[in-house]
Amino acid sequence: MGKPYIFNLLNSSYRGGIEEMYLQYNNILQQLGYRVLCIVPDDYRYFEQNQNVEYNKLNIKGCYDIKATYRLHQLIKQYKPQFLLSHNGHSHSIVAHWMRFFRRWSPHKPTTIGISHGCLKRTQHFDALLCVSQYLANEAQQSGYRNPIWHMPNFLASLPANTVKSDHASLVFGLLSRLSPEKNIGLAIESLAIIKQRHPELDIKLAIAGDGECRDELEQQIIAHGLEKHVSLHGWIGDKDRFFANIDVLLLPSIRESFGLIILEAFACQTPVIASSIQGPAEIIKHDHNGLLFPSGNAEQLAENMLKCATDKQLRTKLALNGKHSLEEHYLSEHAKKSLNEILKSLSNH
Repeated sequence: MGKPYIFNLLNSSYRGGIEEMYLQYNNILQQLGYRVLCIVPDDYRYFEQNQNVEYNKLNIKGCYDIKATYRLHQLIKQYKPQFLLSHNGHSHSIVAHWMRFFRRWSPHKPTTIGISHGCLKRTQHFDALLCVSQYLANEAQQSGYRNPIWHMPNFLASLPANTVKSDHASLVFGLLSRLSPEKNIGLAIESLAIIKQRHPELDIKLAIAGDGECRDELEQQIIAHGLEKHVSLHGWIGDKDRFFANIDVLLLPSIRESFGLIILEAFACQTPVIASSIQGPAEIIKHDHNGLLFPSGNAEQLAENMLKCATDKQLRTKLALNGKHSLEEHYLSEHAKKSLNEILKSLSNH
């Protein structure tokens, strides 16, 4: 007889780091022998055709959706899961409502686990917390959370088979993210303008992949700096490996980043990373070892680090090799699977 059900709950239809990690959790839970019931909304479309996924639909309309809470209660009665994992805000809210209104009368009481990918709001009632960054785990403890807390960093399933870089004459810096204010993409454009003004002889390009509310603003900024021939906006892309093959350095100028999964993806493709020294990325990157860090929002310092990478191939090689080594040591699914198995065993005993 196999292990019991685990519910894996997410209320999202976006493509992003949380959604990618949701699928990765599904994979490693299955590898540990659990029967996983994925609980997702109607418009979730990101299970691959070759994935063996058992799922049920739950549409959550806001943080106080009693109908969705009752639907979750019915699923718990039907499947009798041992654990219930929740990955984002609305999911956390529905689990908290279930615990408040239904749990005490329920004949079956799964252990609830909130996975904090960046926000601790609405997680205070969970039986346990998994935090993607140590600073989030510290914040949870400082806020008065008294149940078990674990630091469970994000991870990748494996290294790509092919990490060969494409031939291109220019030195290409790349960004891959939502074009939203917290990603601070405009800072990279400003830093490129500084370099172009001081070193017009350098053949440097900037490739921006992604879409979002800031696209029009970024287009205007590119025109204002006269960088139309040097900056390209690619929109959403499906082939990340190809994107990394076509850039030389990844930039992450965010003003807020709970972890920075894109850093691991760059490490996997042996692409050096320059990131703002905010909590999250600063836990992954050791400056001048497996990446470069700069003070958040400082265009001059970002430009200085970009210039270092542009003019020092040995530095780029060192950062890329050390980044891959960091990934292999700490951030592959084999490490996550071992940690999660120990966590679930501990909670079972508790």
